[in-house]
Amino acid sequence: MIKVGDLVCVTKSTSCCKRTDGIGTHFIVQGKVNISGHCSYCKEVYNAVALIPDLAMYGGYDINRCIKIDPPALQDETTTEKELAL
Repeated sequence: MIKVGDLVCVTKSTSCCKRTDGIGTHFIVQGKVNISGHCSYCKEVYNAVALIPDLAMYGGYDINRCIKIDPPALQDETTTEKELAL
């Protein structure tokens, strides 16, 4: 489940006209809203949950186009025998 504050990446094309703009975009979710409207390219009507990358800009990405990127695991800070020999 993607929520505000998560790091996400756009990985899929739009469902209506298969546009690929935005693929590879990474952002921290600033907002999550239900939207209704139409595609500005093919005019297909849609209802979706949009992830907002920046509250100061207009628009967002359909949640179904995005994947959550989990933060890297914390590094184990245990000193190994090999490191001690150095």
